[in-house]
Amino acid sequence: MVKQLFASLILHNPNFAQLHVSRVTKTFESGARRIEVLRELSFEISSGQSLAIIGPSGSGKSTLLHLLG
Repeated sequence: MVKQLFASLILHNPNFAQLHVSRVTKTFESGARRIEVLRELSFEISSGQSLAIIGPSGSGKSTLLHLLG
């Protein structure tokens, strides 16, 4: 279940690109069990910046990349 997801690639001009992610939450449900793997995740990446997504197994890295498309 995705509670809230907003991600956009904004191209105001050819020299500036930005990724804006705001309040991403992802919850998996299995029977009565709920596992929240992403909670209110927000970040921005401007043109020329790099981002590394790191964390232990099961922390939601692949889930985030899947949601961003």
